[in-house]
This record gives sequence, structure tokens and C-alpha cells, in this order.
Amino acid sequence: MPSNSFDPIPLRSTTEGQVPEGHLPPGTRPSPGRRPSREAWLGKRKQAVEARDDAAVEETSQSTSMPSGPDHPVIRHFRHRVERFTNDGRATGRLTGIDAARGLAMVGMVAIHTLPELNEKTGRPTMNWNLFSGHASALFAVLAGVTISLLSGGNNPHTGDRMQQTRIMLGTRALVLLLFGLTLNFMDFSAHNILLYYGLYFLLVIPFTTMTSGQLFVMGGFCAIFGPLAIQATRLVTVIDPSPNPSLEQAVSDPIGTVLALFALGTYPAFTWLTFIFIGMGIGRLQLTREKTQTKLVFYGLTIALTSSIASQMLLYQFGGLEAIQRANASMSGDNIQSIIDFGGGNDQLETTMWWLVIPTPHSNTTFSVLISGGIAIALIGVFLMLGKQKVVPLALLADIGSMTLTLFTLHLTFLSIVDVDAKPALWFITQIGVAISIAAIWKRIWKRGPLEYIVTTVCGNTARILQPKVASLLRRGGASGDEAQREGLRRRGIGVGPGGLRRTDSFHRIGLPARPPRREHHHAVQTRQEHQPRKPCPTFRAARPHDASQEEVKDEHMRYSDGWFCHT
Repeated sequence: MPSNSFDPIPLRSTTEGQVPEGHLPPGTRPSPGRRPSREAWLGKRKQAVEARDDAAVEETSQSTSMPSGPDHPVIRHFRHRVERFTNDGRATGRLTGIDAARGLAMVGMVAIHTLPELNEKTGRPTMNWNLFSGHASALFAVLAGVTISLLSGGNNPHTGDRMQQTRIMLGTRALVLLLFGLTLNFMDFSAHNILLYYGLYFLLVIPFTTMTSGQLFVMGGFCAIFGPLAIQATRLVTVIDPSPNPSLEQAVSDPIGTVLALFALGTYPAFTWLTFIFIGMGIGRLQLTREKTQTKLVFYGLTIALTSSIASQMLLYQFGGLEAIQRANASMSGDNIQSIIDFGGGNDQLETTMWWLVIPTPHSNTTFSVLISGGIAIALIGVFLMLGKQKVVPLALLADIGSMTLTLFTLHLTFLSIVDVDAKPALWFITQIGVAISIAAIWKRIWKRGPLEYIVTTVCGNTARILQPKVASLLRRGGASGDEAQREGLRRRGIGVGPGGLRRTDSFHRIGLPARPPRREHHHAVQTRQEHQPRKPCPTFRAARPHDASQEEVKDEHMRYSDGWFCHT
């Protein structure tokens, strides 16, 4: 006979006299009451996860023993990393893979600016040129896009007043980088300064910070296809040949030439290089700590790079592209044309025929060159995110360099303006990398950010705190702003939003629905679905909805976004 007595709760133990939970005799019902907590089953990875968590806890034991606050962050454990959060919710941790990829881009930029690009014996490009030319700077640009997305909320973008503050910070950062880059160009160095271009990129993408990853990838493809056409049209209609490194003085004396250099005729023109920024922003909107996302980045990146390279070679050598270029440039020898295909050419050469747009040359700003460099950057980010879980010394050194690239790149340009690296390029390359590793390793053990990074972050944060209330006040005079504007827009679409309607949890933020009620309010919910019982939307959820939403609307939205939380009545 089944026992109906209220026995004590059976413990999960095998000691004599106690019945292990889950091993009751046939026909015996479990005693009512609370059950002891159960550990989540992690499968074969349980030991590895526990070992990693134990190591993280041991590493941060001093921080966890102190009271929480801005200087003593709270430790939260995730699957692939340990993040530190202050009391106000600001993340102080960093993705090691992103920093390491940025460090590799820094090494590549130093190599391109220091080591020779031409093999004197063969007359062909060196391995350094083939590996880093165009690809290192493209990786820098894609990572800049990732940074923009992370600053604006990552895979959970900011909204309302928070997004206003983020946009003010991005605008301030853009102006600081633009002015700083123009000022650095007063120095005499042979390298191309990308910082002022970065400032322009940050400024132009501010209106797109609320886009989803799919929309951002579409924008990147749009710039990759139509950007080269815009540059080619600019070459045909203008006779100005601006400096690729305009200084602050040149920007004041020749503003038109400076604008043309930044948008179309410079080394990193915005018309095509916004492709990398949009791609990076799209990547930053993904769940970067998931292995599936990292694998997809590697696969899609390699696919884009290989497909673009093969298509360019076939158009150039199989479908008459090279012959058309030779006919349009009859005064040029075959060696000169091949040199342009390998190393690039000037505006007067590339404007003779549209067939120049099929060459894959780095910095030629063609669709194929942009897609090849962008695909390589995407794959490298995926690889470094995978490796970021490993404690490898070279990876840690690259991450240290990547966490303070603004400071190290400024030192690199200053070094080039003082030292003639053409005399002994290998020696000066090793010297610069060694000094960069030493400075980054020592500095990161003492301070969290580099000196220039700290200045830029402080200026942007203070500016946003000062201007954001004023901007919000100005917008309110013309109508609702921030969260109020978002609530009003949702109401006009027929979606009622209550006091908690803008909380962003799970998939409810897509339509502005309130956050799912806490688990404790679902005391009547069952996790195991029983098909023979009718399923209805949870009345708790229906009660939590504001009165201005219709019953059918609540039911429809709940059935779509409740992720299986149903009630049986």
C-alpha cells in the first residue's frame, strides 16, 4: 500500500536508514515538502568547468574577500571567462581574445611600417607584405567596430537615456581621436596614421548604434559594394590629390582636400572602410563567449576571404580583366601593371578603366580587397576568442599589447619620426616589439588602462555626464525623450508598456514587453509538459500586463515569447 504519512524529506545520501531520492520502491510516493537542491548536470565537461572555476576563484580570492564597490568588484562566473562587475553594473572585465587580436594587429602595423615590402632578389612582395599589408589595419578597424558595440551594450544594446549617454561618449571619443590624429601628423614619419580616420568612423556610425547584428552586416555589405564605386567616381570628377596624412594646419588651410582624403582619396577612406566598422559592430552584437559563435566566425570569415580571392583571380586572369587593363593603359609595361596589382597604384592610374575594381591588392579599396581583408579579420577574431580560454604566455603578451594600443601606436609613430628604420629594419622591428611587450606587461601589472586610454576614457565619461542631462532636456522641449519616447512609440504600435516595460530580459525586449515574472511567482507552473492537458497563457503573466493591452494581444505575444512557460488549469 502506498504510504500517505508525512515522512521527513529523504536526503540525497546512501547511509543506512535513509531512502535515496529517486530510488523509491515501486508504488511508493515521495513525501511532500521541499527537496534538497540539485547540482546542474554538466556532462563530460564538468571536471574541466569546475577546475577552471576553482582556478578563477583562487586567482581572485583577494578581491572576493574585500567589500564590494568601485575598487573591489563583485566576481561573477561565466562559462568561458570571469567578469568583474561594480555595484552600478559596469563590467570591468575584458575579453582576452579581443585584446589578443588587437595586439596582433598592432604587431602587424609595426611590421608593415618597419620591414621592407619588396624582395630585392625576386622583385616580388615579401612575406611580411603578404601577411600584414592591408590585413593588419583591417583587423584594427573591425576590432574598433567591436569596441563600439561593446560600449553601447554588446548583445543587449542600451536604450533610452543610457543610449543617449553612450552616443555622447562615442561622439566625444571621435572628436578626440580626430584632433589627436591631426596633431600627430605634425611629426615627420613615413607611415600612414589611421587615428584621424578612426575618429571619423566613430562619428559616422553613431546613428547606427541601435541596429541589430543582421542589419549591421547588411550595411557592411552595402559599403563593400558601393564604396569602391563612390571612390572611383570621386577620382574621375576631382583633380585634387590631397595628402594621405593631413595635419591640423592642412585641415584648416585646405578643408576640402582634407575631407576628400578622409572620405575617398586617403589611405583608409571612409567610403570603403566603414565596411570593417559595420562588420565589427555586427560581431560585437553576438554572443562572443559561445563556442558556436566563435566557430561560425572562423568558418564564415575563411569562406568570405577564399571566395573573394578566387573570384578576383578568375575575373582578372580568366575573364579578360588583365587584358582590358593592358589595353586601357597601353603606355604602361606589363611589369608596371603587375606591380600595381601587387602593391597598388595612384589615383591617376586606377581611374583609366573600371577593371581596376577587380584587383585584390591591399589598400586598393576595391570590393574584393575589402572582402578578403574583412574575411581574414573575422576568422582571426574567432580564432583568438577560442584561444582566449587558454592560459598561454604569447597570448597573454598580445592581450597586454592590445589593451593599450593607442599609447603604443603613438609611441610607434614617434619612434618612426626620430629613427631611420630603413638602415636596419629587422633590428628596429625587434626593438619596437620588445619595448612594447615590456611597457605593456609592466604597466598592466600596476594600472588597468594605458595612460592615453585613461585620458580618453575620463574625458568621454565626464563629457557624457555633463551633456546628457542637457541633451535630454532639449529633446523634452520638443517632445518625449529617452525612455518616455520609447514608451510612446510602443503605445502607438498597440503594445502597452507598464512601469517595468523597458526592462530588457530574454526576448521580451524585441517588442517592449515587460520582463518575465520571477520564478517564485510561478508556484503553479509545471516544467514537464503534459500533452493531454490543455495549455493556456499563464494568468500571472496576464495579470502583470497593463490594462491598455487587449486579451488577444497578450495571448499572442506570450505564446510567441514565453519560451515554454505555460500553466495548466
